[in-house]
Amino acid sequence: MSAAANNAQSDATTEHSRWRRARRFVLRALLVVLAPLALWGLAALTLPRISVNGDWAPPTSGIEVGVLSNGVHTDFVLPVRAANVDWAQFLALDELHGPQSGLEWVAVGWGDRRFYLETPTFADLKASTAFAALSGIGSTALHVTWLDYGPYSAENARSFVLSEAQYVALCEYVRSSFARDAALLPRRIEHPGYTPLDHFYEAVGSYSAIRTCNEWTGAGLRLAGVRAGVWTPFAGDVLRPLPR
Repeated sequence: MSAAANNAQSDATTEHSRWRRARRFVLRALLVVLAPLALWGLAALTLPRISVNGDWAPPTSGIEVGVLSNGVHTDFVLPVRAANVDWAQFLALDELHGPQSGLEWVAVGWGDRRFYLETPTFADLKASTAFAALSGIGSTALHVTWLDYGPYSAENARSFVLSEAQYVALCEYVRSSFARDAALLPRRIEHPGYTPLDHFYEAVGSYSAIRTCNEWTGAGLRLAGVRAGVWTPFAGDVLRPLPR
């Protein structure tokens, strides 16, 4: 074989080797990306259906609360005043709306701060906002909406009764999610809100694909002794175990 032929064969072998290395690199990169996604998907299909507090049943008497969903996100619906818990005092409702507001219910939800403040409707959602929320790099906020109606049961809502001890435990969980100032008061975010009756507050914790807004709700239910999935990344996962 001539020297030229040898050189050509050597070049072909080298080029083939480069392609093999490049192919292996791409396959490994895909594995690194896809394996966690596959594990997340498997967990999202199975863990919400494994119940915590499986023997829970609402007491015959107690304090009515609710969970309200827009199909994607969930909020707790709580009485403004019950069991020595006064949300109007904790969140200075009188300063915001006056002492004669007459509002008897409050909805509280937790989520990514930027998502809350920049996405009043899903039509306003940006890819960069969603990516930042799922990555866990952003700060969080609590959305508080004062309501003139209480809990109810429907496709995207559930109403149920808690004992006083369960209700107090749930309220302690919700209150612990508020970031506080030096005077231990919730830090309100200067934002106009979506309506005249809703406000945003700085929150503790980081939002991510693991710790979603709905997992925050599910964690509160589990802590209060209510039947809930081991992990609740989606709104439907929160609502499914609750009585209708």
